[in-house]
Amino acid sequence: GDFVFDSMLRPSEIKPSPRAMWQHFYGYTVQFDSDVFDANIPDFMNFNTQVESDCHFIYILPFNSRRALIEYTIFSAEMLKEQDYIRLLERWINTHFGDQHYEILGKEFSAIPMTDAYFDPQPHPRHIKIGTAGGYTNPATGYTFYHTQQRLKALSTQLVKGEWPDNRQSLWQRRFHWYQATLLEVLSSRTLKAHEVFIE
Repeated sequence: GDFVFDSMLRPSEIKPSPRAMWQHFYGYTVQFDSDVFDANIPDFMNFNTQVESDCHFIYILPFNSRRALIEYTIFSAEMLKEQDYIRLLERWINTHFGDQHYEILGKEFSAIPMTDAYFDPQPHPRHIKIGTAGGYTNPATGYTFYHTQQRLKALSTQLVKGEWPDNRQSLWQRRFHWYQATLLEVLSSRTLKAHEVFIE
């Protein structure tokens, strides 16, 4: 092929940074016996976790009124052991849903690097890094999907026009990197508590 589009992120490509953190999360897909969710309303970054160290919050992504993905998410420099995620997640579920019975249909764990270190989006003119590996992840929130769609749309438009694909961003576009690094500095230094940053 003429080009390699590469989304693989190798550990060696994550450069050290004093503001480097991880967004790591452990989740259950659960099925309750009764209606407990509003199927039309996801719950993003719910900081009602009763944990104020680091940045802890919950995602609830409902499939219907009884089934949802519930994820316990943490921003921190170090990841936990599996049993610690399970303890935090199950404590939250039991606190908020009481003694209502639920079945665990699936589990997931992942981690996203949150760092202001530079990811080379095009290490060779024909080698194009995409997704997190290409620096598409917002290092202050972990959000990647929307930005990836925008960047891939631009690349595909260039290819359709017969242009050479350019995956790099202009200096003006990269100004947001400075804003994100500032927020990472606040979170990693614990200058303010995370819920104060995101809510207040």
